[in-house]
Amino acid sequence: MRIALVTPRYLPEIGGVEIHVGHLARRLAAAGHSVDVLTQATPSDAGLDRADGATVRRFPTRLGGRTYPFAPGLWCYISRHSLDYDVVHVHSYHATPAIPAALAPARRLVFTPHYLGGGRTAIAQAIHRPYRSIGRVLFHRADHVVCTTVAEAQTVASDFPNAARKTIVIPNGVDVELINGAVREQSPGPVVLYAGRLERYKNVQLVVGALPYLGDEARLVIVGGGPSSSDLALLAADLGVASRVELVGAVSWPAVYGWFRAADVFVTMSSRESFGMSLLEAHVAGARLVAADIPAHREVAAMAGVDVALVPLTAGPAEVAAAIRLALALPPPAAHRVPSWDDHVDSLLRLYAGHSVGVPDPPLPASGADCR
Repeated sequence: MRIALVTPRYLPEIGGVEIHVGHLARRLAAAGHSVDVLTQATPSDAGLDRADGATVRRFPTRLGGRTYPFAPGLWCYISRHSLDYDVVHVHSYHATPAIPAALAPARRLVFTPHYLGGGRTAIAQAIHRPYRSIGRVLFHRADHVVCTTVAEAQTVASDFPNAARKTIVIPNGVDVELINGAVREQSPGPVVLYAGRLERYKNVQLVVGALPYLGDEARLVIVGGGPSSSDLALLAADLGVASRVELVGAVSWPAVYGWFRAADVFVTMSSRESFGMSLLEAHVAGARLVAADIPAHREVAAMAGVDVALVPLTAGPAEVAAAIRLALALPPPAAHRVPSWDDHVDSLLRLYAGHSVGVPDPPLPASGADCR
């Protein structure tokens, strides 16, 4: 079958949605399906390429900056070509590519919202209020809504009650083989790791603030990019721990797993997540876990069957440091079975049911060049 995966950003950019869609694209293509990834990119990175058997169409953003990028070519392409696909699978409620997908016709529409609720800032809340009407249309038109945790599904049902009857929970997977095969990064330890987007709601400043309360030998490694990067560097300097903080920046996926394997403790104090995939990945890599006490993290901890030190969002740096010290005193965790991406894709294919399987991947077409 022909499948379109619509996503606001895509690999090599790193983030939960990007990695999620990357796993789907690779496995769906390997199963013999024709997969197009439709996404946004900066004008210099826009274009047509192949990755892991999928066709990736990167449409240039023209407005909206980094926070709310808008690629008119992507809207044009979806409006003209949505019926070319057996399935249009849209990812992320919180980005503009969901809008044309809500308005265009589709043979079968699947929606994975990666839903985090309303905006956290006054500006974001002001934007979310009128946008909710578009969200209602998308949830209404979707044949299936896929959430990755029960907590996310409950949040969706609270804000969009009519979505509940068509919502299914399919947990994210973990690529155990890929993580175990990654080359371990070398860094003097103990290594405390954060990996992910550097956004304010991720609360990485609490982890930086915890470092003065830890022994002088402890090092904090921060992997990822985002608007908070410079603020974190300034905070580390102000606290006198800059020499013990390594801001690695964004690294290619799956090279980030080398840092997971180097970590003694993985910490995430994010205030909102639809899943919290990094916790499972860090567990597979052998790290002890410290996380903010939010529903998604509690659910992932129960799913993994491992110890996660859950810290209240009201905690300060000293309390985060105390949880890290306790985690460092524990033996390395024993491996537990975790959900796989093959499980996830098998469940998706059941949702995509009713279409032919094993269609050969066609040559790259020229269609869409008029949508820039």
